[in-house]
This record gives sequence, C-alpha cells and structure tokens, in this order.
Amino acid sequence: MLAPLFLKFAGQIGGARSSRDPGFIHDMRVASRRLRAALSVFSFCLPKKERESWIKGVRRITRALSRARDRDVQLEFLRDMIGKTKDPSLLPGLEYIYRILEKERETLQGPVEEAISRICQKKIPDKFHAWAKAHKKSEMSPGTEPDPLLSTLARDAIRQRLLALMEFREDIRDPLAVERHHAMRIAVKKLRYTLEVYLPLTGDAILFAIKDLRRLQDILGQLHDMDVWIAMLPGFLETEERILAGGRERSELAVHIRPGMTYLLTECQKRRAGLYRKALKRWEKFENENVADAILGVIEPGDCSFGQSSSGCISDPADSPETTVAQLAGRYAYESDHAHHVNRLSLALFDSLGSLHSLKEQERRMLSHAGILHDIGYYGGIGGHQKSGMSLILTEPGLPFSARERSIIGSVIRYHGREMPSPRHLPFGRLLADDRRTVLVLASLLRLADALDVGHDGLVERAECETSRGKVILRYFSKKRSPAVEVALSEKKGLFEETFQTPLEYIWSPAP
Repeated sequence: MLAPLFLKFAGQIGGARSSRDPGFIHDMRVASRRLRAALSVFSFCLPKKERESWIKGVRRITRALSRARDRDVQLEFLRDMIGKTKDPSLLPGLEYIYRILEKERETLQGPVEEAISRICQKKIPDKFHAWAKAHKKSEMSPGTEPDPLLSTLARDAIRQRLLALMEFREDIRDPLAVERHHAMRIAVKKLRYTLEVYLPLTGDAILFAIKDLRRLQDILGQLHDMDVWIAMLPGFLETEERILAGGRERSELAVHIRPGMTYLLTECQKRRAGLYRKALKRWEKFENENVADAILGVIEPGDCSFGQSSSGCISDPADSPETTVAQLAGRYAYESDHAHHVNRLSLALFDSLGSLHSLKEQERRMLSHAGILHDIGYYGGIGGHQKSGMSLILTEPGLPFSARERSIIGSVIRYHGREMPSPRHLPFGRLLADDRRTVLVLASLLRLADALDVGHDGLVERAECETSRGKVILRYFSKKRSPAVEVALSEKKGLFEETFQTPLEYIWSPAP
C-alpha cells in the first residue's frame, strides 16, 4: 500500500525541483498529502530509526509545496480575470497585484527546492525503496480475506475521520463561519485520502463516497480561495497606498490601482456567495443520500469480519456481547476468578465515582468487557501481556464490537499496567478527544481494581470511592489489612490522579 504512493511522490521530485510549471507543484503536493495520510495510518510499520525522519521530510515538503501552490492558484485566477476584463481602467490594479504575487512566488520556490534537497541528501527515497522492496508482498487477489489487524485499522481510521467530518455539519449552514469551512475542507480531504489508502480492502464499494468527497472538497477549496482574497485585499490595498503616498507620480499610481483592486474584492465576494450556496447544496446531498451511513455500512458490516462472510465467528450473532466476551476469554485460558473479581471491583469504583467522571452506561459496559478480558494477553506469555491483549481485541473477528469500541477497550487493556498513555500510541492516538478521556478514566479504574486483587486471591471483598475536600478516598474492605494491596495501589494510582487532577488516598476497613 505504501510503496506505490511513495513511487508517485518520488516521481514528481525532478519536475517540482527544477521547473516553475504549476502542474508539477500541484501533482507533487497531492502525492505528498496522499503519502502523508498513508504514513500516518501505517507509521508503526516503518523502521523505528527512520520513521520520524521520513514523516518529517514529507511533511516539510508538503508545507513548502502548499505555500507555492497557493500563490500559483492566485496567479492563475488573476490571469484569467485580466484576460476577461474589458474595462481598461481595471487593468492597472489587477496587473499591479499580479506582479507583486509573481515576485512572491519566485521566493517561494527556494523552500520547495530546499525541502526536496534535504530528503535527497538524507537518501530518504533510496532508503524507503530498499525497505519497501524487503517487505514487499504480492497484491491481494480478488476474494482474498485481508489480514484482521489491517481490517481493524481500516475500520478505526475511517470511522474517526468520518466522525471528525460530521462535527462540521452545523457549521456549513452558517455562511459566516469562514474558519470552520476551511477546517471542514481539511476534514473532507483527510477522510477522502484515508478511504483511498484502504481502497484495496473495500474495492469499488467505497468509490462512490470518494467521488462525492472529492466534489465537496473542490467546492470548499474554491470557497477558501475566495475567503483568502477577501481577507487579504483590504489590508493589501491600504499597505500599497501607504507605500505609494511619497511623491506625486507614486500617488497617481495609487489612484490608478484602486479601481482594479476594488473590482477584484467585489468579484471575489460575489463568487464566494455562489460557491457557498454550492457547498451547502453539496453537503445537503451528502446528508440526504446518507453517504456517511453507507461508508459505515461498508467498513462496519453486520458480519464478523471486514466485508466478508460470517464463517469463522466464535459465537452465534444472536448471543449477547457478554456471552461472546466470556467465550473469547475462555478460549485464551483466562484466570476466571481473578478476571471476574477485578471486573466487579472496577464497576463498583465506576459507580461510586459517577459524579466525577460523568460517563454513561455504554462506557460502563466497555469497562466490564475490559475487566473480563484484561489478562488474556498472558496466553502469549507473561512479557508485554497488556499489549498482547490489546492486539487480540483489535484482531479477533468474532467480537461484537465496533471499531471505536475495539480501540477503546483494547487501549484500556493496554494501559491497565504501568505504561502511561501517549498520543503516539495506536490506536489511542487516533481516537477523538472524548474517547481518549474515556480510555484514561476506564484504564485508571481498571488499574486500581487490578491492584486491589494483586494476589489473585479475592482478599479484598469490595471497594468504593468518595470525594472529600479536594481528594478522592478509596475505601477497601477485607478481613485483614494487606501491605501488598497498598503497595500495588501506590504504584498504580498515578494515572488516576493525573486523569482526575486530584490526589487519591486509600483506607482499609474490616469486612463484616
């Protein structure tokens, strides 16, 4: 998946480096954005020593190309307007701003060439080719079932991009929400490129959405171009008139350029109004045709696997999620008494802290599933069992979870030990902000519950929390006080205190 995108990107280097042809800049910018989308999805596949250098190199080129391309678009717009203008009084202003932007464009070629030179000096293209060749696999033939982890990654990445886009559904109805319209265009672009990355998995089933998103992206892009002109021109005209106010001839020039610039501003405002109507109409079509639901229908079908038949599921679809989770735990030889006891304790903590975390029943169910499954990673050995458990959650086709639920439950299991969550970790780093907070809350509670049963002996019979004077008090009940439990709580309370920004104290009480 990565190699063809990189080849397309590398194939544009020569033209973008040595030519002022806007076509090369445009093609390489598009190629760099597609490659960045794929590198973001598959960054964990890249060699650790090279990963950061490759991603930074491509990002630096994208930024340099974007600035140059923005000027190319503006110059192309002005050329078209100058060519169609029949009023000679407008030409001095239009040609004046054209010459200034043309000079700016010349200076922007330097950063493009510098960014390209840097990745060439570091031999990033050569290193990437060598890596891709060493890891190359044959293309998927029709009907071949994709790797379960790849399918899970696809569901997760596409769903998060789609959710991010849907956050703008009300903003597009506000004609004055300029910044939000621009942010929406970026969200559309990121979703579209992510769908293109996973096209080998979805096939033609997702092409309709890619085409719709491209049309919407194009309109929003043109809308943004007009917004840039509208924001730039008043200040530009004021600055130039101030510069030209020194002498008589210069003052006369200022008078000559004003009509053209004023006309340009008015024309941009008119075009902006028309483009906004087109963007709103396109978005309403997107909603009315339920394109978002159709995308979810492709990536999250009712079957057990990614767009495949339900053969191989570990349970009947009619079974409850709890039954399916218990079956999976049994398959991986989990320690039943410990898992269910930790589950009960974690839910008790969740219930007693409701006013603090404000989570609902859906999150409580995910904590319960994580509690039952938190140690299934031991099936592959003691070392790193948290990450192994997360991998099983992400890849097991029979679990009745959506991609979002897999990402949250898997991350909670990963962080129930001592590892601290990081935006660099996948899939945690791709979750929306609210879902990341859910992971932090649930993982902190699961850590405490696991610490309360550190001996896997059920010594702590029950536990509850209460808030008092700016701190949380965890009271655990057992027939005798346990130093081992309190040492474990001391070691595992850090995530809780960081998440809730409040100290945690624990008190032993004798069980009745």
